[in-house]
Amino acid sequence: MIGEGSDEEVRRFINFSFSGSTRPYLSSDEIVRLWSLEFQWFSPSESTAVLEKMIESGWLLLTEEGVCPIGGIETSLPSLGWRPILRKLLNPPNPPSKPSEELSEEVSSSSVMVVKSPEKSAGYPADWAEGSIPSLISIIGEKSGLDSKEVVRRAQRKRRALGHVTLWMSLALVARDQGLDMSVIDEIIGEN
Repeated sequence: MIGEGSDEEVRRFINFSFSGSTRPYLSSDEIVRLWSLEFQWFSPSESTAVLEKMIESGWLLLTEEGVCPIGGIETSLPSLGWRPILRKLLNPPNPPSKPSEELSEEVSSSSVMVVKSPEKSAGYPADWAEGSIPSLISIIGEKSGLDSKEVVRRAQRKRRALGHVTLWMSLALVARDQGLDMSVIDEIIGEN
């Protein structure tokens, strides 16, 4: 039997996954990339399996706009260095007990209010600097003498220390720590 700890683990996982987003939904690809590349919690295949389980169990909903969490998922912030436990996410407990029609109406109406509003959805484009991440890793590694894995490790450490910071911003901070010419970094970020 799955205990309360699993419920809290799933709540924390979903809250943390969507808390940095300016939109109430993310595409499946964005979620897999977030869990595997940015947070480095799981491999891409594990991330895909977790996403499928979260949708199948009802914790996440697949809509026309993308994937969004069910309503009413509240939890405390995870402690520093927290990582989700894969086995708990692959065997999630049932989501909060609400009749499924009521739950889907609640999510649909809140999605329509937030997502379908033209001024709100148009005001939040995808992160324009996201495409610069591979170039940033490569340039920082080349100019600093660090290998790519070490550059990413340091960037992830900065992200954990600073909270909700994008990967490209934490990479820029690593570049600054290495004494690199920030105008070069700025050019790479601005090209995308």
